[in-house]
Amino acid sequence: MGSVAVYTRQNGGYRLVYPTKKIGSQNLPIIHPINHEAGSAVETAINEKVSELFNENYESEQIGSL
Repeated sequence: MGSVAVYTRQNGGYRLVYPTKKIGSQNLPIIHPINHEAGSAVETAINEKVSELFNENYESEQIGSL
């Protein structure tokens, strides 16, 4: 799965936006989880990975500034 945008939520955490394709005046989803349970699992996995990546970058910046 690719092209999923990850946005920061104002209250913390991240929001996923799945790609769409404009056909006429409608935006139709190209990919989307098949149900709420699958969507929650994808969101949890991506949130964990994004948090891990941001923490790694923060820690390496802190080490580099010493």
